[in-house]
Amino acid sequence: MKKGIVLALALMSISVPAVTVGTLSFDGGRGNIWREFVSAVIEVESGGDDRAIGDRHLVGNEAVGCLQIRPVMIREVNRIQKDKVFTLDDRYSRSKSIEIFNLIADGDRNLERVARRWNGGARGDKKQITKKYWDKVKRILI
Repeated sequence: MKKGIVLALALMSISVPAVTVGTLSFDGGRGNIWREFVSAVIEVESGGDDRAIGDRHLVGNEAVGCLQIRPVMIREVNRIQKDKVFTLDDRYSRSKSIEIFNLIADGDRNLERVARRWNGGARGDKKQITKKYWDKVKRILI
């Protein structure tokens, strides 16, 4: 198990962890908590491959890059930004993919909710099927 600060599964912010359900330990300071989480999601999504292409059978709707971003996510994040900031090619950039992930998370620091919504859409945290996804992310974090 990694040494560091104790984090609740229901983290409320980067700087102030709240212990409520179990604990996760992280190396480094509090600012590393979110980076560790994003790294775990990247590992689950693509095994860390920035050039990964998933769902090849869905031509034009493939999930690509380290965070397996679909075209609909690019449209959504550009809508949120109220400006066309990201392109489909940006999905292959790790730094831009992480920017997109952070914009979609919208400041929410509840790791389980963010992970399950990333996997299952805006109401993904309510879907039973996304629990398996969260378990995969959580196993990497512990």
